[in-house]
Amino acid sequence: MKLSYILYASLAAINTVMAADHTEICLSNPEATIQAGSVATATIDNPLGKACEATVEFANSDFLPLHFGLKRIRCDGLQLGQITIPLEAPNGDARILWLASKTII
Repeated sequence: MKLSYILYASLAAINTVMAADHTEICLSNPEATIQAGSVATATIDNPLGKACEATVEFANSDFLPLHFGLKRIRCDGLQLGQITIPLEAPNGDARILWLASKTII
């Protein structure tokens, strides 16, 4: 019997450009229930066309955050970001932060 985990993801609720030397938040979305092994998607508001990254932070402190780099799309405006939640993800609350990256991917 295959055991599946449920990950409750609370996506970042900010869509602001921070000071020039800080990373900017790429999107704003409500809470979602995501199953481990499934794909989490977000519509990313990326007016500057920067590369984006996603970080999954778990409420369970026994698990380190996961970082995902997303390929750069050379167009401004709304884009679709996708990451696969690992099967080993713990049960419980987590949040997914979708951020503009300073690294060129």
